[in-house]
Amino acid sequence: MSTPCGSSGRALKDIIEELQEETRVIVEDVSDGAQIFPDRAWRELEVLGYDLNTCISETTVLLKSFFCALPPEELEVFRQKLVMHVPTILTVSPSRT
Repeated sequence: MSTPCGSSGRALKDIIEELQEETRVIVEDVSDGAQIFPDRAWRELEVLGYDLNTCISETTVLLKSFFCALPPEELEVFRQKLVMHVPTILTVSPSRT
């Protein structure tokens, strides 16, 4: 089954993985003491944090737009398909329904 966002979902995954890798490299350099310019490393980490925050914000807007455009009669079908693919994350307690 394809994701609701298709290639947008894959693009977001790729961006987040790239940000994670860049962050991991910088953190490893800093923790190994190999960083000649520690202030630069912290600035780079701050920028990566802003980039990740931007991705999350844009994803939120995209999801809100998707749910606003989704016809009400398709909402339950969409929810069931979503729960089928990620059941532990989307388990809804009876008090929240």
